Amino acid sequence: CTPVVLPVQCTASTGPSIAGTFDVVVSNGGAPVTLPLAYHYNAGLDSINPPSGPAGTPVTLTSNSGGFGPAMTVTIGGVNAPIVLNSCTANTKQCTVTTGPHALGAVDIIVSVGGETPTIVGGFTYTP
Repeated sequence: CTPVVLPVQCTASTGPSIAGTFDVVVSNGGAPVTLPLAYHYNAGLDSINPPSGPAGTPVTLTSNSGGFGPAMTVTIGGVNAPIVLNSCTANTKQCTVTTGPHALGAVDIIVSVGGETPTIVGGFTYTP
């Protein structure tokens, strides 16, 4: 008798996480099987609110996929946008940052997290 191995497929959902590549561990009552570095969690940047304002404006960044964390950095118009204290914890979907000084006009928002740089081109407009 020859053992037959049938393909098995399962579906799983992930919760919020910081961006990066992670092991996948599967268990069905027996010993777990690990697939090293088999899942990549993308960082996303879906919206910013408010989309305009003067320098010093606190803005909330939203990632529907999660992926934000305290180790991320944000630039708005190439200027560092400091994270508001305690507004961004590991695996969160929203963080608040403060815009730095910049000339008037539309600028890009760039988040650096987990080796990724999600960007909203022209996502914030500096106003007087």
